[in-house]
Amino acid sequence: MTLNKPIVGMASTPDGRGYWLVASDGGIFSFGDAAYYGSTGAMTLNKPIVGMAASQDGLGYWLVASDGGIFSFGDATYYGSAAGTPVSAPVVGIAAVNIPTAYSPGATGYDVSNFQCSALPPTAPLAIVEATGWSFSYQNPCLAQEAQWAGQNLSLYAFINWPSDGTNSPTNFGSPSFMTGPAGNCAATDLNCQAYNFGFKQAQYSYQYAQTSNVSSPNWWLDVETSGQWAATTQGPNLLAPAAQAQDYQDILGAINFFKSVGVAVGVYSTPRQWGQITGGAILPANTQIWVALPGVDPSTACSASNSFGGGQVVLVQTGSATINGHTYDTDLTC
Repeated sequence: MTLNKPIVGMASTPDGRGYWLVASDGGIFSFGDAAYYGSTGAMTLNKPIVGMAASQDGLGYWLVASDGGIFSFGDATYYGSAAGTPVSAPVVGIAAVNIPTAYSPGATGYDVSNFQCSALPPTAPLAIVEATGWSFSYQNPCLAQEAQWAGQNLSLYAFINWPSDGTNSPTNFGSPSFMTGPAGNCAATDLNCQAYNFGFKQAQYSYQYAQTSNVSSPNWWLDVETSGQWAATTQGPNLLAPAAQAQDYQDILGAINFFKSVGVAVGVYSTPRQWGQITGGAILPANTQIWVALPGVDPSTACSASNSFGGGQVVLVQTGSATINGHTYDTDLTC
C-alpha cells in the first residue's frame, strides 16, 4: 500500500488470530479477526500517534500520541491522559492492564472444583475454576471440562499449603524438591528458604498442569485456608508462631512470585481470620488483589476495605452458596 504516514505500532487480538497496525496519523489497518472500531485518521492531531494497545476482549483499542493524548475506540474505556501535563520527554508507548472482563464491577458467578465434575452451574460472567487442590499434587480431573464451561470469563486457582513433616512424604522437610530453587540452595535449618522454594514450585506445578490440559488464564488465585497444612497451625510446638507464620508467608510469597514471573495477575483467597492465623497478618506485595470468603454477607457492604487482609484490595467476594437443580455451588461477586 501507499501510506499517508508511517506505521508506528501494532497490537494483536486476544486469540492471536489477527492484529491491527496504526500509523502516526492514527489510521488503523485491520487483519485476520481484528475488527475495525475507528481511527483518528481524519482528525487534526496536536502530536502524532506513537502506539496502540488492545482491550482485554479485543473489542476495542487505545491509541496514544507523543504528548500523552489518549484516543479510545470500541469498548476500550477512557481513564484519562497526560495531554497538557508537562513531561521531560515525549510519550513513546501504551500498555493495557491485564484484567479479565469478568471482573467488571457487580458481576456475579460461581467458583467450581473437582467436586462439581458431574454437574456444573449455569454459565455466568464470573467463573473461577480449580486447577490443583489439596494437597500439593492433587490435579482437578475435570479442569478442561470446567474451563470450557467458564469460557472467556475463566480465572484459575491453586490450593496452597506448607510441606508435610511426615518422613514418608515426598514433600517432607528437607526434600530435594525444594532444598534448591529461586531462593537459593537452602540449609537444612533454613525453613524460610525451603518454604519460598516450595511455594514457588507449587505454583509452577499448578500452572504447568493447566498448560498440559490446554487451559490458560490471565488471572490466577492462591487458595490460602486453615483447612490446608501450615506450619503455624499443624506442625507442632517446634514451629509455633511467629517463626512458623513467617515460614508460611514465605511459602505464599514464593507462589505469588512464580505467577508474576510468567506474566499473569495473581491474587489471594482467604479470610482475615485465617490469614492472621497462617501468616500473623503479614502485608502482601503492593497492589495484590484479594478474594475474600464472607458467606451470608450483605452484598452492599461486601466490598468494604474493612473485609480485606494483608493490605490488599478486595476484588472478589465469595458471598455464600446457591442450590440449583439439587446441586450446591459457591457464589461470588466482583467489586
